[in-house]
Amino acid sequence: MATERYSCTLTEAELEVATEQLREDPSTRAIEIKTLRDRLGKYPGLHARTDALFLLRFLRARKFDQEAAFQLVINYYKARRDEGEIFNDLKPSRVKHVFESGYCTALGITDRQGAVVILDKPGSWDIDRFSELDLIKADVLTIEKLIAEERNQVHGFCLLVDYAGFGLSHLARTPPSFAMRLCRLWQDVFPARLKAVHIVNEPSSFGNIFGLFR
Repeated sequence: MATERYSCTLTEAELEVATEQLREDPSTRAIEIKTLRDRLGKYPGLHARTDALFLLRFLRARKFDQEAAFQLVINYYKARRDEGEIFNDLKPSRVKHVFESGYCTALGITDRQGAVVILDKPGSWDIDRFSELDLIKADVLTIEKLIAEERNQVHGFCLLVDYAGFGLSHLARTPPSFAMRLCRLWQDVFPARLKAVHIVNEPSSFGNIFGLFR
């Protein structure tokens, strides 16, 4: 069974955080995984990954609440089905130009609480070369890669958004649906704990219009 092959990679300190903040119990972890796997196996038409490493992402993201973790898995697969624009052909080579622009970067550092820091720089978006959809794809790929690491499942993410260089031309090309899509992915789809969002160099001259996107 997948649970029998699972080997926890968390350090003692990370496991302590998982126990205190996420209600993770090593003695019942295998049971929790099996319970979620069994429930998913009974869901009509769902062909989900059910290995321990994958299911633990969802359990940890919802603090081992079985019902909430189950719903998050369903949301994840529904999003992959319904958001074909984002998830079809989702691979780094597809948005290499976005990463090269510096728009989305995993900084390789953590904040004081241990959350891994992701830097987004909307001002580096070359609106003549790529669309806002490519920005979302780059964000999704970055998060998907980072969430595979168990320590990030426990400590979560810190999003740093630097609006230096972001102008009215960018704002005009950024529909409200862009912000709504990203918010939905973070809150209802990704098995990720978004612990903090910090915004710097906000163009205050945009006033209430920019507040909508915040």
